[in-house]
Formats: sequence, structure tokens, C-alpha cells
Amino acid sequence: MNIITILLQVFFIGFSQPETLPDKPLPELSLAEINSIFDEVNSDIRNQEVILELESISKNLNGSIIFAKKDSIIFKYTGGLKSFKKGNREENLITNQSLFEIASVSKQITAAAILLLVSRDSVSLEESLTDFFPELPFSNVKVKHLLTHTSGLPEYLDFEKGLRVDTPFSNQMLIQYLIDNSSTFKVTPELKFEYVNTNYALLASIIERVTGQKFEDYIRTNILLPAEMYETYFYTELQSIPNVDLCKGHLFNKREETDNILNSVLGDKSMYSTADNLFKWYKAYYLNYEIISKRWVDKAISPQNKIKGVLPSELYGYGLRIEKNPFHRKLVYHGGLWRGFHHIMTYRPEDKIFILFLSNFRNRTHNGKTDQLLDIIDGA
Repeated sequence: MNIITILLQVFFIGFSQPETLPDKPLPELSLAEINSIFDEVNSDIRNQEVILELESISKNLNGSIIFAKKDSIIFKYTGGLKSFKKGNREENLITNQSLFEIASVSKQITAAAILLLVSRDSVSLEESLTDFFPELPFSNVKVKHLLTHTSGLPEYLDFEKGLRVDTPFSNQMLIQYLIDNSSTFKVTPELKFEYVNTNYALLASIIERVTGQKFEDYIRTNILLPAEMYETYFYTELQSIPNVDLCKGHLFNKREETDNILNSVLGDKSMYSTADNLFKWYKAYYLNYEIISKRWVDKAISPQNKIKGVLPSELYGYGLRIEKNPFHRKLVYHGGLWRGFHHIMTYRPEDKIFILFLSNFRNRTHNGKTDQLLDIIDGA
């Protein structure tokens, strides 16, 4: 490629100039330096295309979006209504401070709390449930099985129809329910990978048993405060927050979901946060290793859910799903789906891409959009 061609390309790309231009004249640049300039320009062009796509998505998204690379936010959006019942009034608009029930996106935080205890030798991945709760009959279920959804335990969300509707169902009540009904459950770990919320509710109870603290207090002290996530709370705390700025969940038909007795179970869900706070989590956990060491983060974002020594097709680390995509490479992600809330958080370790969609309206606006954005970023 001659220098005239390079100059013409730079001219026609003009609207997107590299941030750092070389000090020496263009004819003296090496091929590597020229390629570096064009890589930077191409990256900027693709970012602009991503922004255009996100602006289009935001027109129908009720919630928040963040697109970032490394520790820099490239695009951010927040908008829509906290409750469709209240109409388009100013006090009903979603703001950067409005809280979303982040559902299963919170499982990575529960996993990080367990791994922090493991790193401090307070818990072992090989310990059994009965080491913490002797009254539970599942001695073959280990901490590692809970983390990786390979425990074989039943899904507690399926118990709802048989529970009292006038009494919030707590983590301790879940343990008692498993004790009382243990004869009806056949529990065989490492038989298959099965995503079950019971696993992470029990992990929260293990944290309480080991530390002697409430789950909420341990998470706040050891994770939320170090990550500066000052606007993140638990369902069990909402009533004590004055003037809480809360989004309501809505189904596809715009029906607002009501409160539910299972919201009181922690560890698997029932954490409320903002897009800004989750971006702080991403930086503290994945980039700066301020919560647990790089060694343990690397384990968390690597497949761990082996079945008899073999990984299944659906990969899971510790609190995180993992996809090894032939086009987009390794992706670490987790969705959140609960009572009208619908989220997806994706992190690509290779180039530190972070994409977050939070929504309190299940209208599928952001379904499949992460892959579309990565197609643009990768020039597919």
C-alpha cells in the first residue's frame, strides 16, 4: 500500500481520527505503525456503529444499557417507566439511581463471596452440606456442586404452590423444607448439569453459618463497599430505605408483577442494584481484582461443571455461564429473569468488552442483541 492510498483512506475516514498520532512524518512510518493507526481508526468506527445500534435498541428498551471497553464507558442509556400503572409522570421515570431486581445476575456475587471464604481457608470446595447443616441428609452434596449446578438438588421455585402465601419464605425455611421432605428427593451429584436456584440459596446460608453474620451484612462489608456499590440492596432491606427508588417488573403484556413470598430467599436473586453499580462491580471484580485475587477470578470464569470428569455442552464456572464461541471467542455472562425483570450481563476477557442490559419490562427488546453488537465489534 503506497502513502497516497493511506492518506486517501485517512481522509475519507476523517470523522474518526486516531487519538494518538505519530510524531514523525507519514513516509517514515513502519508498516506496523501504519497498521496500528488503522486498527485504532477501525475500532473507533466500529464503536460508532455499536452506538448507533444501541441508540436504536434504546428506543424500545425500558431500563438501562452500558457498553464499555476496559474501564471506559462508550455508551450509556437509562430511560422508561418504573411502573406502567403510574403513567409518564416525571417522578415515575427511570433514572440512574432507580433500582432493578437484578435476579440471577447476582449469582456471581454470591459465588465471589464463597470464593473469598475459600481463599481464606474458611470454606473448602470439597466440604459437604452436612458439614454446615448436619440436619440435612445430603452428605454427598459438596460446595463445588452448589457453585456449578451439579448438586442434583430440587428446584425450590417449584415448591411455591405448596407454601403458605401469607408468610415470606426465607432461606432457613427452605432448609427446613428440604429436611421435612427429604424422603421425596433423590439427590445424586454430578449426574447432570441442571440450573437450580436452590444451590445458590444454600450457598447464602453457608456464608451465614460460617461467618456468623447475616448474608446481607457479609456481602455489604466484603463486596459492595470495597466495590463502592453504595446503591445496592437486598429485598429484605427495602422497607428500611426511605423513599426507595424502585422499578417494578412487568410481563410482556405490561402487567405489573406483585410481591411474592419467594422474594425473601437470598443468594440466588433478590438483590437490587443499578447499571452504574454493576459497572463498578465489573471493574472491581474482573479488572482490578479488588474482591478476590486473579487466581480465583480466573477459576470463576473458567468451566467448572464437570459431569464424571467431562464438561457438558452448557458450560458454567462459579456463578457465571461461559460460551466458547467460534466467532466471538470466550464470553462470560449471566442472565437474570424474575418477576418481570429481564437482564443480561456479558464480559469478554480477551479485550475487556462489557455489555449490560437491564430491563423491568419483558418485551424481548434486547434478546440476541449482544451477539449483534459483537458482530459489529468483530467486523463480522
